[in-house]
Amino acid sequence: MKKLILGLSMMIAIGVSSAFANDELKVSDKVLSSFGKDFTLAKNVQWREEGGYIKARFTVSDMLIEAYYTADGEFIGSARN
Repeated sequence: MKKLILGLSMMIAIGVSSAFANDELKVSDKVLSSFGKDFTLAKNVQWREEGGYIKARFTVSDMLIEAYYTADGEFIGSARN
């Protein structure tokens, strides 16, 4: 009985946490097109919206880079670490 309760509670916890983890940003085609032209070798791209602009965080040749775009796909700038 204890195993059943523990198993059910684990399944509920995993289901709830995965439901909240799926808050992926919908990036416009304009931004994606501009990004694809600017950074053709980008890997592991993560998108975020911050302060009225869209930030792409990615790697190129094991170097971490952040690129910033407007909602219209205009390139603002980039920074590398």
